[in-house]
Amino acid sequence: MKFYYPSEQTDSIQNNLSTCKKLSGDQLHDFYFTELKLLNVSKIIPIKNHFGDPGQSHFTTKNNTRVIAQKGSLAVLPCVVKISSPATVSWIRRKDFQLLTVGLSTHSSDKRFLVEHARHMGHWSLRIKSVRESDRGLYECQLSIYPTESIFVELKVVVI
Repeated sequence: MKFYYPSEQTDSIQNNLSTCKKLSGDQLHDFYFTELKLLNVSKIIPIKNHFGDPGQSHFTTKNNTRVIAQKGSLAVLPCVVKISSPATVSWIRRKDFQLLTVGLSTHSSDKRFLVEHARHMGHWSLRIKSVRESDRGLYECQLSIYPTESIFVELKVVVI
């Protein structure tokens, strides 16, 4: 992401502008709070890049969604994302921080976990086959944009 300064403050930072143009993310944050605060620059404003406004990527699935599944059945944990810039969706099991999926790839040796993706619709559901009681807990659907965004889905397992 690139940044620019409001025109009324540009004159006071001309010496630092060439440095600032080369920075992004944490580097820019550190530069702003160490160098530019000394110049009394009150704000920086993001410029839209060719991928669109990064602030427009968001989840349409509500945070703290609860899914209830019967032991031995299929559980589908929803994650619907509107992505306006290139990003990757990952699923993480929170109790042990096990990375389950990244994009369409499964990173778990447990073959019961699989990502279900509906192309161009933003659906990135996590499918858990033959649900076990030990599967209960929080799962994180993470969007790899800067800064990282996540929602949490709770899986409850019932035994009948």
